[in-house]
Amino acid sequence: MFKHTPLEVFELESTEVNGKRFYKVEEDLFPSVTTVLSSFEKEGIKQWEQRVGQTEANKIKNYSSRRGTQLHLMCEDYVMNQEQYKVGRMPSTIELFKQIQPYLDNYMESVYNIEIPLHSKELKAAGRCDLLCRMHRVNCIVDYKTSTKPKKEEWIENYFLQTTAYAMMVEEMYDLPIFYNIVLIAVEEGGPQVFIKKPSMYKDKVINLFHSYNHMQKLD
Repeated sequence: MFKHTPLEVFELESTEVNGKRFYKVEEDLFPSVTTVLSSFEKEGIKQWEQRVGQTEANKIKNYSSRRGTQLHLMCEDYVMNQEQYKVGRMPSTIELFKQIQPYLDNYMESVYNIEIPLHSKELKAAGRCDLLCRMHRVNCIVDYKTSTKPKKEEWIENYFLQTTAYAMMVEEMYDLPIFYNIVLIAVEEGGPQVFIKKPSMYKDKVINLFHSYNHMQKLD
């Protein structure tokens, strides 16, 4: 059973604008972290879609989305000490979860929150992180991912930028310093991958990207 020491939650109302998620923060409408980061990935995604074909690309994206959602839900139930966390889960989801479970069991000391709403007036963005907790005796942001094949670190910088944005939001909102961002990837064709990064490694790039995004929106 995991120990829970929850932080106060400040709920945010979400909405969609042109298919992208935004959050209402006081009188402002802030884009989600993934909305901002995805806006800088468009060229690479277009090249991939052209290479595999639009039909196949849509099929892969839909499958990946469903797979990721199911793993997230199972991880959430487990972290929240739900005894029936396996009930109703697909065998494939359970197998992916088994890759991540030992890391949670061995290293997590306490849980602050799951899917906690976060925002930053500095970044002018908002979002929800998968897990805010203490691991390795320090405060951490944890993000769950799935993949068909193992990822090379140079392919997934956006994962580290995403978790760094959440870390900055936690520090701004709660004055709670985050020491590690931890990305846990369950891989269908292989074993689990664990990437541990300090937010300080990516903070400057996050600030530049988010400020650039907000500047471009003003020009539009």
